[in-house]
Amino acid sequence: MFLHFGFVEPLPQRWLFDFARVKFDLDWKDGDESSGEVAVNFLVPPSRRGLDLLSAERTRLESFKEEYGTEETFEEHEDGVSRYEWE
Repeated sequence: MFLHFGFVEPLPQRWLFDFARVKFDLDWKDGDESSGEVAVNFLVPPSRRGLDLLSAERTRLESFKEEYGTEETFEEHEDGVSRYEWE
């Protein structure tokens, strides 16, 4: 979700949603950015509310992509930023 929907800040990142008891770090798997794979490390076990929040957000973002964009719109440029983000 974080790589495919416009979160362009560099890794590592720490995400805290205290109201839903979701706390996790994102970093490149095995510290290797070239793999393109991200590892998630939950700092505390996520609550049911937290998991529901993340699931709902992913569904919302996928719906947004289906309604407002095509694959071409969200295709990444060589700099890693999608055409949609530049517009």
